[in-house]
Amino acid sequence: MNDVTERKAENLQELSPETLQKMQEFQLWGLSLPKEKQVSPQIEHSLHGGMYARTVRIPAGTIGVGAIVRVPTQVILHGHCLFNAGDKLVEFKGFHVLQGIPGRKQMIYTFEDTQITAVHRTDAKTVEEAEAEATEEVALLSTRREKDELLDHGH
Repeated sequence: MNDVTERKAENLQELSPETLQKMQEFQLWGLSLPKEKQVSPQIEHSLHGGMYARTVRIPAGTIGVGAIVRVPTQVILHGHCLFNAGDKLVEFKGFHVLQGIPGRKQMIYTFEDTQITAVHRTDAKTVEEAEAEATEEVALLSTRREKDELLDHGH
């Protein structure tokens, strides 16, 4: 038998302006902490066949906030975490494929080591081009912060 069930994926929506502002304030506070208090997750990139995949491996017990994503993405999540879908927090356990809507920003708390891969269509020839295509907030990306491109936090 060829019984195929289509599973409806959770959409990762845009945030309300109020939630976005609070999340950005929290993110700037976190970035102002001493370096030894910050976690730099392991990042892996792949450019292939007109697709860019960015995998983030986040250790258990980590709170993180990402950059605003301006392109539609497939988000593949594996682990156990709280992850926002728009303005609501959703607990995910196991393996999930999610639909990432342009204009979203994600916040995560990991209960166990968690991997997230975001994939989007691209014409980019380099990882840096693909990152710039995906977000205007490239300075917030951990791959850029590691290159000392930190934001001025007014401190």
